[in-house]
Amino acid sequence: MTEPRTRSWMPPIPGPLQRLFDHFPLATYPPNDLPARSPRPSPLPTLYIFASDEDAARGLPSFNPSCLKWQTLLRLSHLPHLAVPSTNHASPTGSLPFLLPPTPALPSPPPRPIPASNIERFILSQPTSPPPTDHFFTPSSSLPPSVVLRQQPYLSLLSGPIRAAWLTALYLDESNTRLLQSLYIDPTSSSPLVRAATLSHLRAAAEREVLRILYPTTGASGGWRLSINAILEFGPGARKEPGGGGGVVNSEEIYREAERAWESLALLLGESETGWFFGVDRPGVFDVGVFAYSYLVGVASGEEEKGGRGLEWGDGGRLDRIVRGAHHGELVRHRERIWDMCWGRRRDGEGMKER
Repeated sequence: MTEPRTRSWMPPIPGPLQRLFDHFPLATYPPNDLPARSPRPSPLPTLYIFASDEDAARGLPSFNPSCLKWQTLLRLSHLPHLAVPSTNHASPTGSLPFLLPPTPALPSPPPRPIPASNIERFILSQPTSPPPTDHFFTPSSSLPPSVVLRQQPYLSLLSGPIRAAWLTALYLDESNTRLLQSLYIDPTSSSPLVRAATLSHLRAAAEREVLRILYPTTGASGGWRLSINAILEFGPGARKEPGGGGGVVNSEEIYREAERAWESLALLLGESETGWFFGVDRPGVFDVGVFAYSYLVGVASGEEEKGGRGLEWGDGGRLDRIVRGAHHGELVRHRERIWDMCWGRRRDGEGMKER
């Protein structure tokens, strides 16, 4: 006795469709190649930063202070690496920069991206040949506790009045609209409507970020906690604090506070016998943090051999005049010294790679 055939739960395929499948059998095609800009296996770590394709290819500094800070530290360390232009969309933390360790050939699992806060630790963990003494940097972990404690109020100058002035100048000053568009808006879309909407969005976000800096607490004082994920230099997430009142950005007062902050930094630097902050023998993370702002507020003149580096500010370089006028010019000498160590002619093609 034959066993009954098990019937499929699926209904039979109609005859015409079956004949079609017989004539054109199903086939599995090989996977498509990755997009041209997708990460490729690389023996070098890759730093993802805000930069134009052309500037990244030439190895020029990022136009974003946070990115430039860590880009500068990598170049000071003499650790060979790649620099790649990117956006916050590509960052696992929602903001740039981030570092991708050397990527093995497929099918090995990809390495975990390294956020900005861990880039220094990654640099120090890499086995490299000892670079020239005056070109390396002072690790944060080697600073004595007294210096770490002394740094705190000066770090607040960078994250407070100096950052507020940067945001005010770049995003809120109408005379710098052309610069803002060239850096952050024009590369995103060719549509005039999209560009106009992006400009409005950015300015609103920047104003709220400035208010957050001015009013760090919540409540009737008008404190804000705001960022715009996927656009620019404010971290992920955005919301208005409950009960927050309004606020007005007074640009003149912001610039006055920034002038006092830069003057304090210049006085501090003037106390150092080494030319680096807090008297360290080699530049540290604090030095590159100051450089990231002091360099970017400079006015580009197209004459790099004469120090004409920075951005094409439409306001004539108001913040640069503040930096140049602080105390006895210590900040200008400081930024020129770091520039020479990281991007000067003696560093051209030396250990740095861009793509």
